[in-house]
Amino acid sequence: MAAEIPEVKKRKNSKRRERKQKRRRDEFVWKDITRVDDDKDPSKRRRWEDMDHVILVNIMKRLLQVEQEGIYTYYYFSICKSWFAALLGVYFPYGNYVFDLRPFYELDSGYQLRGFRLSLMLVLCLRPTTHYSKMVVGKDGLSHKLRILRLPFYEIYKILMPSLRELELPYADAFHTGPFWPFCYEKLEAIFCSALKLPQLVRYCKCIHTLRLYGTIGDGEAYLIAKSFPLLKHLEIPYCVLSVNALPIILNCHKICSSSIPGIVFLLP
Repeated sequence: MAAEIPEVKKRKNSKRRERKQKRRRDEFVWKDITRVDDDKDPSKRRRWEDMDHVILVNIMKRLLQVEQEGIYTYYYFSICKSWFAALLGVYFPYGNYVFDLRPFYELDSGYQLRGFRLSLMLVLCLRPTTHYSKMVVGKDGLSHKLRILRLPFYEIYKILMPSLRELELPYADAFHTGPFWPFCYEKLEAIFCSALKLPQLVRYCKCIHTLRLYGTIGDGEAYLIAKSFPLLKHLEIPYCVLSVNALPIILNCHKICSSSIPGIVFLLP
């Protein structure tokens, strides 16, 4: 037991240092945000409505990373038109139909998750309606390993499901399947994902017309592409390693309208 005491102290000290660093970082964020409001001269204060939209979006991005209990309540009482516009700018940086989750894959605390969930639900419920939605997912974004993210992502899909037509999964471990996921994927028309996920795509996605892949495509994967996806018109495989026969197998079974295959590497048998 005596030998374990230094290790225990070391772990506690390490956790204490991490908490202090987070607290200092959060205090810096709040100080930077409230600096103008603390000015004694009212004429130098700026209203949120008068602030530049780009500045508001940057502030909102930083607020979403603040780990403080008060931030959760802050969303409830301080949301206004300009804040909502800033939230839209954070989650939909490329327009009302592109939902980008890449900046938020490192949520590691309950406070951050609660603020994230609340702001996300506000945006998804109140954003301008669209018949076509695209979602870009960050690392581990749909992984079942991160239990803390299960509920929010199920809610996201439940809201996006009627209009979700395009999905980007830049990481091989971001594709998740489960009892309710087939209903989420069945209307997808375009997807960017790892070639390792082709069996799941073949099973769940019947309406794909644009397929973008990265990774390794052997003869087996080529046959899957060739025999599946009856609506396939566009194929992009610029980041793939192909077997010698893979491309002929695919092209013999599909009438591809357009393709992008620069820089591919062929595997010799």
